[in-house]
Amino acid sequence: MKKKDKTNKEDLIEKLADLEHQQWAHWTDYFVRNSNSENIQRWKLQSKTPYSNLSEKDKEKDRIWARKILELIKFRNLKGREDIFFEQYKLYADTAEKVSDRRQNANNFFLTLNSLLLTFTGYLTTLSFAFWNILMAVAGLSISLLWFLTIASFRNLNKSKFNLICDMERNLPINIFGEEWKQLGEGRDWKKYIKISKVEQGIPVIFFIIYLLMIILRIPLFR
Repeated sequence: MKKKDKTNKEDLIEKLADLEHQQWAHWTDYFVRNSNSENIQRWKLQSKTPYSNLSEKDKEKDRIWARKILELIKFRNLKGREDIFFEQYKLYADTAEKVSDRRQNANNFFLTLNSLLLTFTGYLTTLSFAFWNILMAVAGLSISLLWFLTIASFRNLNKSKFNLICDMERNLPINIFGEEWKQLGEGRDWKKYIKISKVEQGIPVIFFIIYLLMIILRIPLFR
């Protein structure tokens, strides 16, 4: 048992040493490419500044490497429990897929509800029921707003699940979701990928504008 613990400890030391080398190589490369009198003075000042007094931007740079160390330690603690971890990963990835299904069902519900409401409001227009037209349009505004907020809620839920899946994948041989996201430009380049949630939220906004115009056109001041 002691021999096994010693082997695991030496293995962790090697991984931490490798990470330390990566950090040094990263810094050296950055230093060579950005070395000038202005940066050197800034680095000298930073070297004498305690971590607690650094800016949030500089702190985050240090946190990146701290997280890498935590990942190594976490992976070491998984030794002998890889199968359990992988089953948890599969179950959690499946829940993310189910959230997407629930979001689609919610979109279908709100789209059907708005379509029916618009049809009924149009029918009331032919009967010249101004009060009921405005009332239906106000209901439509409320429904469209709820739809918009529902999409935003599902987007935040999916984002949290995706981030956790990517964290879990760092302990797996291949980071599939993370690499796919990088290939898509991490949502920063609209030519590669347009976030679906942004497209989805455009639909309730269109309905909201339609209902708002219906109310304005029914108010005598604007007629």
